[in-house]
Amino acid sequence: MKREIIFKICSIILSFAMAACLAPGKVSADSSSDKGNGTYSNPVIYADVPDVSVIRVGSTYYMASTTMHMSPGVPIMKSTDLVNWEICNYVYDRIAENNEANLANGKSMYGKGSWAASLKYNKGTYYCSFMSYTTGKTYIYQTKDIENGSWTKYEINGTYHDMSLLFDTDGRVYMLYGGTQIKYVELNSDVTGIKYGGASGTLFDGSRLVGQSLFEGTQATKINGYYYVFNIAWPSGKPRTEYCSRSKSLYGPWEHKIVLQTNFQGAGVAQGGIVDTPDGKWYAMMFKDNGSVGRSPVLAPVTWQSDWPMIGSNGTSVSAAYQIPLAGSGRKTIVKSDEFDGVSSGKTWKNGLGLVWQWNHNPDNNNWSITQRPGYLRLKNGMTASALHTAKNTLTQRTYGPTCSAKVCMDVTNMKNGDVAGLTAFAYSYGYVGVKMNNGSKQIVMVNAPSSNPNQIEAVNINTNKVYLKIECSFGSGDKANFFYSLDGNSWKKIGNQLNMVYDLTHFMGYRFGLFNYATQQTGGYVDFDFFRVSDQLKGAGYDPTESSVNPSTAPVVSANPSKAPMVTGTVSDGLYYIKNVNAQKYLQVKSNTGAAGQNVEISTGTGAAGQKWYVTNTGDGYITLTSALGNFMLDVDRGSADDGANIQIYHGYSGDSQKFLLQNTGTAGVYTLATKVSNDSKNLDVYNHGKTDGSNVCQWSLTGNPNQQWIFEAVNPVVPSIAPSVAPSVAPSVAPSAVPSTAPSVAPSEEPSKAPVVDSDISYQYKVTSDWGSGFQGEIVVKNNSNKTYSNWQLTFNYNSRISSLWGAEFAGQTGSKVTVKGPSWDANLAPGQSVSINFVADLGSDKNAPTNYVLG
Repeated sequence: MKREIIFKICSIILSFAMAACLAPGKVSADSSSDKGNGTYSNPVIYADVPDVSVIRVGSTYYMASTTMHMSPGVPIMKSTDLVNWEICNYVYDRIAENNEANLANGKSMYGKGSWAASLKYNKGTYYCSFMSYTTGKTYIYQTKDIENGSWTKYEINGTYHDMSLLFDTDGRVYMLYGGTQIKYVELNSDVTGIKYGGASGTLFDGSRLVGQSLFEGTQATKINGYYYVFNIAWPSGKPRTEYCSRSKSLYGPWEHKIVLQTNFQGAGVAQGGIVDTPDGKWYAMMFKDNGSVGRSPVLAPVTWQSDWPMIGSNGTSVSAAYQIPLAGSGRKTIVKSDEFDGVSSGKTWKNGLGLVWQWNHNPDNNNWSITQRPGYLRLKNGMTASALHTAKNTLTQRTYGPTCSAKVCMDVTNMKNGDVAGLTAFAYSYGYVGVKMNNGSKQIVMVNAPSSNPNQIEAVNINTNKVYLKIECSFGSGDKANFFYSLDGNSWKKIGNQLNMVYDLTHFMGYRFGLFNYATQQTGGYVDFDFFRVSDQLKGAGYDPTESSVNPSTAPVVSANPSKAPMVTGTVSDGLYYIKNVNAQKYLQVKSNTGAAGQNVEISTGTGAAGQKWYVTNTGDGYITLTSALGNFMLDVDRGSADDGANIQIYHGYSGDSQKFLLQNTGTAGVYTLATKVSNDSKNLDVYNHGKTDGSNVCQWSLTGNPNQQWIFEAVNPVVPSIAPSVAPSVAPSVAPSAVPSTAPSVAPSEEPSKAPVVDSDISYQYKVTSDWGSGFQGEIVVKNNSNKTYSNWQLTFNYNSRISSLWGAEFAGQTGSKVTVKGPSWDANLAPGQSVSINFVADLGSDKNAPTNYVLG
């Protein structure tokens, strides 16, 4: 948790520290469809990215998209594999300075702004052109550096609807545009305006193909002597359809063909173009209507048939999954968490905010800051507004599917009467959870605003200046959003009702998360947002940790002697293991035995399910990764956080520090802690609040020396995992299970010599004391089956003069007097010929610690 005094005293040190631990790597919010196994799913970006225009320059792809009334506008996205995209620039900062663009005097540009950009590259220059119904103009922007450069703007009077630039092989340049009637006009040689006396006219009439139905979205290119023009159409009784028209001459005659007509996941796929790979393959990038999340791009292969680019399977279908076209640079996303430190959200725009952020309309730059209070976003009220949709300076990011959530921490100390601030799921029908101040008192409120008509559903009085707010969105299964608040960042309560998220043409945009503050009575009040954190998970009400500090009543107990188990690097061989927590005597598992990115990790009674099996890989740098047997999902620190309380989950294996763990000895043989590399080995895998029940959550926490941070690795036979990791992970947990009493010595004594094995004709028993701290010790019994038969559901009894307090490697059935009974665990209950089982235990010293007697295996 950030504290103001730290920034005042050592802001420079803090900036470096945060840069180190929050530098962009994996974020748990992930709009990427990369499955981590060489395939991707469609939509290729499950978010609002409509009107896509894609080009390739060398081995890099660039894509422009429509963001309507948002500023900055026309995002430029970058990819090396056509699947993983990240924002690298914007074309403009502010589209215009008028009432509509500034959300002033009752005017707005909702659903207008910029439309359907055309992105092209020619002879060292990048061009981006689009029209605006807000200004009544068409724009051509140019730059030499698409990723980092500024753009030079040229204006053309009039709106050339859904236009596309076309650079011909003879050096002439055209703009193709229109709805139903697809027209062309020649541009001047420097591509800054219409050429005086240049060619113009109509290419063809779309109404001859689809009647009076929609026919627009022009994208044009020239390939092997053919002019190809792509248009979206909506024939009567059919899904949205992609038409391709071709001709050897720009002036015709034109041939026409449907290159894709399909009902994919309940909607047609159309409007876009085609692009090639360096090795000569072709792909189409189109979009589909995707409910309230917006219009989402779909990527499908193209096959050439008689010089027609047929999309998907012969133009009749596209698949939900394909092979990724090219080797890329790993998972990328266009949605990110932000600590407002100028680092954690990645590359920044000229205003210092990450490129993932856009303002609703032009911002008032005098009334927001990320420097007045370093590490926070400050939103200050410079005008009054009647409701959120008329208020300036709402800062937004896309929502994404199929599920996503966003949390913020907000300091409301400096609000004024009539102020309203919070977190919104923003569209024409919006909802928010926030804080409202009236008559010197503050309330947390939930507002539901169908068709932008706000209704306060619930209000809760508060007496604190620090609040946590959360929204959870579910798309594809009803399109609902739910709203929550917390006063400590860990225990959450639901507030208000569900928002029915609806895509509406008034805004013409999918839902966005928004951070806002507006005044209804007086200006000058402000709030500070500590962070914005997104996740794929929906955890609802109840326990959902956020902050690095925890309520003291639930914080882990710190041992009076945390040095009792010196941290010495341990070693576990590569292989498949169960991992048991010493304190709870329960196993690390993936919740619900479900392999999915962002799935929670907890402890539970041993079942032998795949979700309890972990493949250890030593990565060669002193760390290990732990890959779930459910697939190529690795144990992972949520959001790559270095904070106490950061949640532990599984995530696609991607070789990041969030997935590397340092195995450390505790001083008790076979018992380890697992330190997270992302925390610079300062935090350890921890069962929250010393939980012992099934479902107790696992997080990371500073070393305490307590057994809820101690772990035992039990080999699974055979040791070959059902799914071996395809990528060596990059972070290893540092949890060391142990049931060692608090009086254990700070340095573990050397092991006692092994006792002579007890052998009969069928079974041998090898016993030794592996660690001794005076009042207690750890022992091991190795049982080997020397016979030719299998002992099914085996059970072992023996007499022992010390009291066993915990046991692993088998099921501890109990001890009556000196008689001990252990059983084979339910998931590995058979002892085959030649097989051995190692039974480890911790005992309190009784009359002696001599070898057990009277072994009986049955």
